[in-house]
Amino acid sequence: MKKEKNYAARSVVHELLPYVIFVLIAILLINGGMIYTISAVMEKERKQGSVKLEEYVKSSGLAQNGEEEFPREKDLQAFLNFHRDYFENSLYRAVFLSNVFILLSGGGLIAWQFFRYLLPVKKVVRYMNGRGDSGTEIRYNNLGKEILVSLEDYEVCKAKLEQVESIVQADFIEKLLNAEFKSESRIRAEAENVGITIYGYRYLLIVAGIYNNMADEDVDAGTIYESTRALDYLELKFKWGGYLANLWSKKISYRRMMLVLQLQDAFPMEYLQELGEEFQREYGVKIYWGISRLCEDPLYLWKHKEEAYAAINCCDAGQTCVEYSPELEAGMKCYFPLVARNNVIAYIRSGNVTETGKIIALLKEENCVRRKLSHNQFVALNSRTIRMFEKFQEQDNYNTEAMIDCLNEFVIQDEGVHEEYFERLNELCMELCAKFNEEKKDKKNKLAEEIKAFVDKNYQDSSLSLTQLGAAFNISDSYVSLIFKECFDIKFSTYVEKIRIRHADRLLGETELTVREIAEQTGYSSEQSFRRAFKKVRGVSPKDAREALAIRKSG
Repeated sequence: MKKEKNYAARSVVHELLPYVIFVLIAILLINGGMIYTISAVMEKERKQGSVKLEEYVKSSGLAQNGEEEFPREKDLQAFLNFHRDYFENSLYRAVFLSNVFILLSGGGLIAWQFFRYLLPVKKVVRYMNGRGDSGTEIRYNNLGKEILVSLEDYEVCKAKLEQVESIVQADFIEKLLNAEFKSESRIRAEAENVGITIYGYRYLLIVAGIYNNMADEDVDAGTIYESTRALDYLELKFKWGGYLANLWSKKISYRRMMLVLQLQDAFPMEYLQELGEEFQREYGVKIYWGISRLCEDPLYLWKHKEEAYAAINCCDAGQTCVEYSPELEAGMKCYFPLVARNNVIAYIRSGNVTETGKIIALLKEENCVRRKLSHNQFVALNSRTIRMFEKFQEQDNYNTEAMIDCLNEFVIQDEGVHEEYFERLNELCMELCAKFNEEKKDKKNKLAEEIKAFVDKNYQDSSLSLTQLGAAFNISDSYVSLIFKECFDIKFSTYVEKIRIRHADRLLGETELTVREIAEQTGYSSEQSFRRAFKKVRGVSPKDAREALAIRKSG
């Protein structure tokens, strides 16, 4: 118990001491300034007061008093003393009021901090000591000590929370680099969850490495230790002032690090040179930089990661900083990485025509503009494409034989004009997108009809809601709402109300049930809510509607 009180006392001092010191310093400054001012002014008054007051008396006619001469010496001195006393009293009053203001404002600030911080702590300590608000015995097995320790040094807690947040954000960026997100909406949603604004910036990816020319078999424990220290140093030193909105770093290996720069201004490449020189002075080794092109769309960070790797692989002793350009990969093997294939498959299955077209355009640029494929390389590219179409046949039961034959025919008749191959590939992918879209639409319409039938059957249930429907059909409540809007052009709540009021009309006209009984049988939780809903839809009350129906029948 004594130890916990010490923790609480230190927490109190830690929180309130800065405010107390601030108030004391303010009082000292105000009083010191006022005392200095009073001393200086009074001294000046003593030297010049007599002359000024004598002139004032003469100019004011105070030298005459009726028929006799005014006793000037005596009255001048009295007037001088009165003026000086009045001035001193004014300054003293100003000092007093200033002190009162500082004490009140400082006291208010301390009281606010007390109620904001200390009372909750006191309540927590009370619980941790085994007593609730009502005096009930409660035991928390030393949890109070842990909380008080955290409160004692809340900066440590804050640092840990920031570290966790940084890890979560880094994990999100890692998913982006590995192309685990397939749509902008998904990226935005996930970015909001981890507290990052991902769109509206440009990105630059850099692979920083040391010992670039060292073979893996030459690596020993000493080299790995030195590399770890060097990369730690680099991670700490990589600060860019106002050029960056965010910076994420990840060690790739014992000698390489990936840096993801979220830019809010133009990036000065000379900074890399300066940091490299500082790095070499510190460790005696060169640092190599592989730099991607600027990335405008975070959905394609995976492609720029490949560019950064391609750039650093071209670094050597004579060129330590290489920016990616298409010429670096000219003459390399065909380009159709697994990430791109997986993305095309995912986009086609979701019916995403736009993103599918972007990937095909990317493949066309990489293979037709940046690379000059030989016939064997072109055959290898087609083999990867064919494997992609076979997946649709194996996993989705789509007959893609005709598509595969179409592509193979082009390869057999290869005349070196590969652009036409990608145009044909794009047409086939768009055809698959259309099929998946049609299938999705059919499934959505079927699901919509099932949901509608469920609502028509269960409209009497007052607890009927989007959440209940989502649970019944194993989908999200937001998707249920979307289905109603897209398939029936009506909001879910409006449709339910429309069904209920329609059945209420029938009951009002065909039965003698009371309004309350009708409300219960049409799914309303109370008679009042039924009356409000009925009048909102029909413009009249249920009673008036029943009378109107009776008149219509009798007529």
